[in-house]
Amino acid sequence: VNTVPTYAAAGTTATFTRATTATTRDSNGLLRTIASSSPRSYYDSNNFYRGYLPEPQRTNVCLQSEDFALTGPWDSSAAVTMVKNIVGPDGVANSGTTLTWTNTVDTVRQDIARTAGQTDVASVWVKEGNTTFTVIQFAFLGGTTKDAYAGVQWSDHTVAAYGGDAANLTATIEAWGNGWYRVTAKHVDTGANTSCRIAGFPSTTGSNIAVGTVLAFGAQVELNSTFASSYIPTTTVALSGGRVWWEETPA
Repeated sequence: VNTVPTYAAAGTTATFTRATTATTRDSNGLLRTIASSSPRSYYDSNNFYRGYLPEPQRTNVCLQSEDFALTGPWDSSAAVTMVKNIVGPDGVANSGTTLTWTNTVDTVRQDIARTAGQTDVASVWVKEGNTTFTVIQFAFLGGTTKDAYAGVQWSDHTVAAYGGDAANLTATIEAWGNGWYRVTAKHVDTGANTSCRIAGFPSTTGSNIAVGTVLAFGAQVELNSTFASSYIPTTTVALSGGRVWWEETPA
């Protein structure tokens, strides 16, 4: 990344600072981790180089973002098995997870405390399983429940909003490497709800739960946000990323 400023005060140089590692998309559409205090470049969904990637500070409040084991914080009453056995969007062997439903009684879900009345964004990478749809639920609970889904239809790799509050959910999909797609669900809360739920399940209609598989990686929930930022991996605590500083110092 070229960090030489086009305009700067005479006799100064620019210094870049970021206290954490960060992620970006490389020329092959793969997720890459960049060291702390190193500026990022990025490639768009058409693999065109877009230069320096600036972002505001964001926090991923979805815990265990790459570990969907049903031992907390992820939960389900369905008969679901989990195994990390596929190459993820980061190109790493066994970083992606196969979740297999043998009955249709529940999703795999995580509930997260939030402030009522705001807009939140959920995102996750999915890959085609063995059903016609993979569905990401992003619902609001704790007030007047608002339930909505982003359903990926694998026949044409499109996504649409489903559920009773579909009118307030905006779903997007972006192709990445190794057959993965990052699905984003932006949901506007109109029900004074105090928690949100991110969940996934296989489907044949875009909203029903079916017997089948979901291939998943990298779940993220960003509160009080209107778009998904770069991925911030988590384990047992929420983590922040993206905030950068540029300073001019004497040469």
